Amino acid sequence: MAETEVFDTVRVEFDGNITTLTLDRPEKKNAINPTLIREMHDEVMPALRADALDPDGGTDVLVVTGAGDSFCAGMDLKEYFLDTTDDPERFNDVRRDNMSWFEDLYTFPRATIAAMNGWCFGGGLALLCGCDLAIAAENARWGLSEVRWGIVPAGGATYLPAQTIGRRDFLEACLMGRDFDGKHAEFIRLVNRAVPSEQLDDVVANWAEELAQIHPTVVQYAKETYRHELETNMTFESATTYEGSRNRQLREAIDQENRKALRAFDDDKFKPGLETYSEEDIAEYDE
Repeated sequence: MAETEVFDTVRVEFDGNITTLTLDRPEKKNAINPTLIREMHDEVMPALRADALDPDGGTDVLVVTGAGDSFCAGMDLKEYFLDTTDDPERFNDVRRDNMSWFEDLYTFPRATIAAMNGWCFGGGLALLCGCDLAIAAENARWGLSEVRWGIVPAGGATYLPAQTIGRRDFLEACLMGRDFDGKHAEFIRLVNRAVPSEQLDDVVANWAEELAQIHPTVVQYAKETYRHELETNMTFESATTYEGSRNRQLREAIDQENRKALRAFDDDKFKPGLETYSEEDIAEYDE
C-alpha cells in the first residue's frame, strides 16, 4: 500500500520504489512561494535523497507533477513581487532563497520524470527541465511570459530550458513571451512525449516502471557522467577517458551483481538491448 506524506505545499507518495512528488497549491496553479521553497529545500528533497541512497531500498524513480489542472504556473507573483515592493530586505531574502531546490532536483541521484499535466510557465518550466525525462498532456500550456511584464526569466528559467531545447525555439519563447501546447513541446524536444491528457498517468507509470527495472546505481552513474561532460565541455579524448574511469568505478560499486549479470547473459538468460535482467535471472549465481 502506498504511503503519503503531506506538507503545506507538497505531497509525497511512496509506492514501492517509485515516488511521486506533487506540488499541492491547486488554487494558485501550484505557483512557487517561499513556503514551497523552504519545504522543498529543507525537508522534502533532503529526505528523498536519503531515501534514494538507502542501501535497503527506497526511491529508484521520482515522478514530479502538479495537483489540479496545473503543473506549475511559475512564481507566486503576489508573494514574490507585490508583497515585497516596499520591503527591500524581505525581497532580498526571498531572492536569495529563490530556486536553490532546483539544483537538488537537477542533481538527484535517481531517474526523474516530469508529468506536465497542465499550466507550466516561468519557474515551472525550469522545474520541468530540471527533470531527466518529461511527458506532457497534449493540451497542457507552457511558456516564458516574463518579458510581457517587464523582467527576464530567472531562477533557472533561462539556464535549464536553454540547456534542453535549441536556440531558436528558446528565444522564440523567451523574447516573444508566447505560450504553446504539449504537442509543440514534443516537436521542439522540450518533452520526450506528448499524449492525450487521459493517457498521461498511465504513460508516466509505464515509463517509471521500466526505469525502476534498471539498476539504480547504474542510472546514477549515467546521469552524473552526462551532466559532468555537458557542464565541463570536454574534448572527445577527455570524455572517452572519463567515461572509462566512470565505468571502472561503477564495476567496483556493483561488482558482484555485474558479474552475475554477465554470467546470466552468457547462459542466454536475458538479452541486453532488448530487456533488463531480473533478480530471478541472476539468483542462481549467488555465491
